[in-house]
Amino acid sequence: MTQTNWTTVDAIEKKLFRLWDQGVFLRAALDPASEFELSIHIKSPASKYLADSFSQVQDWIKSLQVFSKRFDAKLIFKDVNHKQLGRNQLPSSLVFNDLIILSKRLNKHKELTSYRTLYDKMLAKFPQLGPWIKECPHKALDQVEKLDKLLAVLSWLTEHPHSNIYLRQISLPDVDTKFIENNKSILATWSDLILPDDSIHHQYSGNKYFELRYGFTKKPELVRFRILDPSMAIQGFTDLTLRVDELAQTHLSIDTVYIVENDVTALAFPKIKNAIIIFGRGYGFEHLQRITWLHSKRLFYWGDLDTHGFAILNQLRCYFKQAQSLLMDRETLLSHQSLWITEPKPCLNDLPNLTPDEQSLYDELRSNKIAHHIRLEQESILFKKVELSQQISV
Repeated sequence: MTQTNWTTVDAIEKKLFRLWDQGVFLRAALDPASEFELSIHIKSPASKYLADSFSQVQDWIKSLQVFSKRFDAKLIFKDVNHKQLGRNQLPSSLVFNDLIILSKRLNKHKELTSYRTLYDKMLAKFPQLGPWIKECPHKALDQVEKLDKLLAVLSWLTEHPHSNIYLRQISLPDVDTKFIENNKSILATWSDLILPDDSIHHQYSGNKYFELRYGFTKKPELVRFRILDPSMAIQGFTDLTLRVDELAQTHLSIDTVYIVENDVTALAFPKIKNAIIIFGRGYGFEHLQRITWLHSKRLFYWGDLDTHGFAILNQLRCYFKQAQSLLMDRETLLSHQSLWITEPKPCLNDLPNLTPDEQSLYDELRSNKIAHHIRLEQESILFKKVELSQQISV
């Protein structure tokens, strides 16, 4: 048996750091009146190994004694009987009773003190946060440097429910919009714990909808589109960007809508009677769903010919079941083989909203049956192919 089978000083120190990472010592610091005690079991050599490894055992015990003295800990021994050596005492556990010295030896005393100060300050303002501070001590500790600003924002939120203003309009000393934007996650966590239920719009969640969840006015989402029929230009304009709510109220006399992912492709798209083209932005179509008149139009989506292109198409059909794909077929893919590039991280999910032909090609792409990680970018497809497509009536 070698020394590596025994509990070494390094192993004990690693365990102490694991306990720190688990927040054990931080939580203990919140109750200074309670007597701190931590006992770590020590695995020692069996008595039959003592004779063969006696000098190693002595060195091992000495290292534990030095370590225990450094931490002002108590080294507990147990009796071990040996036929040749008689009764001996071997370490069985190490008991720590001084949290302050323990934190100093681990170079964590500053954090321990900061955590206690943070706890007192947060509890004084918002006692509802007490359980969270104990449950997530390291997340709490991460907020030390910006705590005063965070608490100021929380106080403002409690005093101004349903404010219906932009974040930019909050007037607090040393707190700007960027600070709130960068700290939405922790502010949301705390706000959910302290705000009255009727001050939270629970249908919204996540950083993207922070403003709507807590009663602010959200920056309006914009849609850029191009009118493909020159006779339908709006006061001479054919390339426009409108707020989603405004576009939803704008009734265009069209019957066909195209969505493409590449801006230049959208700009070069041929003129088509009674049609517009929307500049896509990858995943995310919730904003377009609010444009109710889109549901009654012929809708075509053209994305990259790769697994994510099909995943985006699949997502689009969650909102617009009538959506059809454009130039996302096997023939288009195989006729542009020289322009294939590599898709870095293919999508492997099942996509239930694809047609049988689309599903077949998607399965071949995600399983690398045609080639490894194929991507044919939209802008690589010959433009003549676009003009000749039967799905485009020029």
